[in-house]
Amino acid sequence: MVAQWIPEPFNLLEGNPFGYSQHAISSISGTEAFETGIKTRDRDLCVVCGHSQRRGLDYCHIIPKVEDDTWEEMKDTGFVPQTAKGVKHEARNGIRLCTLHQRLFDAHCYYIRWMPEVVF
Repeated sequence: MVAQWIPEPFNLLEGNPFGYSQHAISSISGTEAFETGIKTRDRDLCVVCGHSQRRGLDYCHIIPKVEDDTWEEMKDTGFVPQTAKGVKHEARNGIRLCTLHQRLFDAHCYYIRWMPEVVF
């Protein structure tokens, strides 16, 4: 019997779940914070299938890094807190996926839906 893993959700409305400050960050430290935050939540598992071999896992952005406008629009409408870091460095904009599920996600074969009314 395989143990079921359920990821711990980020509460998008209560600020930064990882406690790092809101000061300006370098690209390297921003990437490290992004990956550390996701690894804390998702562990070393694909959030879709549970694949656990580190070589086959990637840190993925839900909103692509090039979509700064989409990120800002989400902040303006309240889906993302105003205090959230940019689209590239915010761990709440990331998930851990295996190579297969990353390719399928990037090809828009499935999507992620935020459901604020669902409480875990």
